[in-house]
Order: sequence, then structure tokens, then C-alpha cells
Amino acid sequence: MKNVSMVSGKPSLEDVKNNGNSYDLIFPALPVSKTSNTIGTVPFKKRSNIKSSTVNEIITIPAQDRNWDRNSQLKQEKCKKVYIKIGKEYNVGMEIFISKTMDLTLLISGNRVNVEQAKQKIIACDQTQIKTTTVQFPKEHRNKLLGKQGLNLKSIEKRTGTRVQIPCMKNSSDIIYITGTKDSTKKVVQELEEIIFKLKSKIEKEITIDQRHHGAIIGVQGEKVRELQKIFNVQIIFPSPVEARNNLVKIRGLNDDVCKAFKSLAELAEVLNETNYVLEIPIFKQFHKLSAGKRAVFIKKIREETDTRIFLPREGDNSDVIKVMGNKRKVLIAYDMIKKIQNEIEDIITKELVLGNVKVRNAIVNLGNKFIQSIKEDCGSNVTLNLPTVKGDNTIVIKGPEDDVKNVITQIQTMVDEIRYLTNTRIIFPPKTDSTNENITIVGKKENVNKAKAKLENMITDIGNVIEESVEINEKYHGTLVVNQK
Repeated sequence: MKNVSMVSGKPSLEDVKNNGNSYDLIFPALPVSKTSNTIGTVPFKKRSNIKSSTVNEIITIPAQDRNWDRNSQLKQEKCKKVYIKIGKEYNVGMEIFISKTMDLTLLISGNRVNVEQAKQKIIACDQTQIKTTTVQFPKEHRNKLLGKQGLNLKSIEKRTGTRVQIPCMKNSSDIIYITGTKDSTKKVVQELEEIIFKLKSKIEKEITIDQRHHGAIIGVQGEKVRELQKIFNVQIIFPSPVEARNNLVKIRGLNDDVCKAFKSLAELAEVLNETNYVLEIPIFKQFHKLSAGKRAVFIKKIREETDTRIFLPREGDNSDVIKVMGNKRKVLIAYDMIKKIQNEIEDIITKELVLGNVKVRNAIVNLGNKFIQSIKEDCGSNVTLNLPTVKGDNTIVIKGPEDDVKNVITQIQTMVDEIRYLTNTRIIFPPKTDSTNENITIVGKKENVNKAKAKLENMITDIGNVIEESVEINEKYHGTLVVNQK
């Protein structure tokens, strides 16, 4: 709304600029039209000599600020009557003109005080006049405007005193109608434009956070995540707990807010990963038994030294995995310790050695710890030997690293041969220095001596059947014979 005021009889600033031209030259009489009206005791065009106390005020009201229907002559006439009534009420002259663009121009003349009062009345009337305006609001964001059960829309209407009409969902129109006073409708339009801007500026980002940490971020009954949403003014959406191995967390909101929330969650996830780092170690079945023995002494020791949590497979579980959880650096230390033990266990084998001779078995059992200690001194302390304890059991169980177990078996077999030799017969060969003596002496029980003698005679016969011949072959064929021999 624009207004210009003038007082007759005194040159104004504009009069000076126009070389003292009078008011009639600056504001010539408006042409008489069908839409003009003259109010007051004296017609406007006959009042050429206005007294010094008379004021002229021009008010322009743009078409967009009025609730007139361009095609409704009835509404136009009704509005004119309102202004005419104001002119009579304050005893001022008033002329009303409507341009082709439907802008409204009011020329008010009369006593300064009366003109000012009439002007304020017109302004107040225009401000409080009920009007309907429209604004475009994208259909896809309509639910955001309505809110749950329409609470957002009701709040806007209650706060501004307007009525906001939204097309039904079936209607594809984006036009929203707002009815109320000039100020209230303007306020709603601004508010809706801000909402549209924010909605168009909203983005969604995804961040990968290990599902194990979701509960820690959400908090008891969602307390922590609500606090995060409030701080950053965003919406944080976690996957359903029933979704296996879904680590994607969504953040929705304005671009800047989402970026800040994303950075904060990334830092939080990094801390949780560092303090709740998990490493899975594949193990073999032998390790299960040892880890369960004597309350897993070595596992307990690793837990205490590294301050980590170590989860062993349950009894009967087919899983071959140990889980270590805690600070990443400490978890890696625990991992190395477990792998070292596992490697040692992995090299351990178990062998059984059967003693066929009862006398040999009894001799070894009688030796007991002396026998075991002797074996360990020769083959290393990494092996364990279990001697037979039940009558009729002739089996020795040997457990330890593969190479050590092989050495133990060889050592025992040597001792067994010696025991057999001592308990059965004694065979005495002539010394190598005595080349003339071809006699072998056998000492022992008669029965055993005869068996040994027969065995030796058979061996001598076999050896006697071996003959040696020589043949001369030209040297040039030697290479061929050697190749064929290979």
C-alpha cells in the first residue's frame, strides 16, 4: 500500500523541484469514469482553492493485496461501499479509481486529522480483510506438512489464525489454499516456503556401523539415539534387529546437519570398534579338549595378561572358532599367544607301542619312573609316557611332538631288544682281530639256545648260497650298463 500526502497553500519539496508549479499541475484532475465516486459536501474538481489546513492523501492498494475477484463486480462494489462509508465517517472527500491491472487508488482530502484517521481506518480494514491466497507445495512432501494425524497443519492454523486447505491424496494438484487476514496469510506463505526449502534440501546418508554396536548407540529405550537426533536435528534409522548382518545406519535431514551427524557417528563407531574389536581364530578339535581341561588354565592366563574376553566354543558345539574381544592392540597380542599354543598343540601326536613279550613288559613296568626318566633324558622332556597298569595290557602310550615321539619309539625298541637279549639268549661273536676263530657262542636256556642256533644256521646257509663271478666287458660299454642299471 502506497500513500502520498500534500498540503495546499505551501510549496512542498516537489513544488520547488517543479519550479513552483501548483498542485493542479502536479496532480491534474482525474478523468471522470463510471467507476469514480465523489464524497463530501463539495465536489472534488470544484475545490481548486484548498485552504491551508486541507490535506490530500493518495493511497494505492495493489491487486494482489486485495481479496477481489477480477470478474466479480458485486465484490468490487461491496468493497467500494466500505471505503465510502469510511469517508463519511471521518468527513473527508474520497475518490476511488481501479486501474486495468485491478490496482486500487484512493484520493482522500480534508482536514489533516480527519484524513489521517480515515487513512488508518482504511489500512486497518485492508489488513483485517479476509482473503484467500495460494502457494505451490510439492505433493510428495504433503505428509510432512500434515504431520501425524494432521498435528503439524493444525498447529500452523492455530498459531496464525488461518485456514489451510490441502488437496486430497487422489488430487494431483500442488496448489494449497490459505484463507485469513493479509498478515496471517503472508506469514503462512513464508512458513510454507521455508518448509519446502528445507524438504528440498534434505538428504539421506548411510553409514556402516557393526551391528554389535547398535545397542550401545541406541541406548536403553532409545535414550542415547534420541539425544543424538536432538543435537544434530536429524533422523537416525537403525536396521531391525531381526535383519541378520545388516550394518547400514541411515541419517536423514538437512545437508549440513546430516554431515555433522555422520562425522559424529563415524567417530563413535571407531571408538567402539577399538574397544570392542573382535577377532575369530579357527582352531582344531584337539584344542577344544585342552582348552576345557583344568578350567582352561592357559586361556585364563591369556585373559588376565591381555585384559581381553575370550569365548570358547561350547561343549558339543561344532564350531571351530575362538572369539577374542577387547582393545584392538590387546586382542592382537592375545591372538599371537593363542596361535603359539595352538601351533605347539598341533605338532603333538599320540602313538601306541605294543610289547609282545610278557617278560619285556614286566621288566619295563618294574623299572617304572626310572624307565620314563631315562627316555626323557635321551629324547627330551616334551613327551609323556603312560605305562600299562592293568595285567594283560602290554601297550605303552607315547604323546608329544612328532619327532620326539619317533625318537622315543626307537629308543624303547632298542631297550626292548636289549631286554629280550638279556632275558633269552646271549650271542657272542669272535673278535675281529681273531681271523682264525669262526665259532659263535650262544649262552642261555637250552631251549632258547637251540632256537637261536637253528636261526643262525639258516642265515649261514642263505649266505652260503650267495656266489660271486667275474666277467670282462669292454670299457666302452660300461656307460651303457650303468645307465641301464639305473
